[in-house]
Amino acid sequence: MSSHADPFLAAVLAQQSILTLPNPYALDGPGVVYVVRRVRRRIYDLRRAGRISRTTYFRQMQIKAGHTHRFSRRRSQYKKCNSSHVILWSCHFYTSQRMLLECLVHGSLPAVQREDCGCRVNHREFVDYNAAGGVRGVCWLIKKWQGRMGERVDCTKLTATGYPVT
Repeated sequence: MSSHADPFLAAVLAQQSILTLPNPYALDGPGVVYVVRRVRRRIYDLRRAGRISRTTYFRQMQIKAGHTHRFSRRRSQYKKCNSSHVILWSCHFYTSQRMLLECLVHGSLPAVQREDCGCRVNHREFVDYNAAGGVRGVCWLIKKWQGRMGERVDCTKLTATGYPVT
């Protein structure tokens, strides 16, 4: 998403207060913004076998921040898709305006990479893992925007399969 094409995002990035701007998403509501990583299955298997370095592994990885109002449903949707990739969950953040928060995070990330997968859905919002700063970088952006929205940060760390860490 280009910040120049979206007037709301352009206003926010121009340092205007988020709280004074109307939310552009009429159907926005509470839910979670999640962070998920993916890597090609072949690369994942090579790393598990110790045949490629950690650096090479992370160079091949992509990361995404997405939103949903039902996290368990979203997790099961990912299970049905992407046979060519391994999906690794990282964390999710509870928020009162999930679509707005996702929009702000996407506007702060580098250019997106478009790629089709086996489920015939176009996954447009994955970005290069290293260019985004990894999980720490994306989580930092989410926390920053939640703070600017006046929300308390409520992060749940997840296992690689998408369940809360206990």
